[in-house]
Amino acid sequence: MIYRKRLHRRPDPLIVLMFFVVVGLCATISYQLIACVPVDPGEVAAQSPEAGSIGG
Repeated sequence: MIYRKRLHRRPDPLIVLMFFVVVGLCATISYQLIACVPVDPGEVAAQSPEAGSIGG
């Protein structure tokens, strides 16, 4: 007897859930990186101030 392969097998729900969680995490992290990184390079400190001018 020849067995026929099932061509339309349903995916495992856990795998589908994990896929959407990973995609959502990547989207959230990329959005945070885009939103929080300053566009103007002048906003990033190039050099720290001298130790004497800090005080304390």
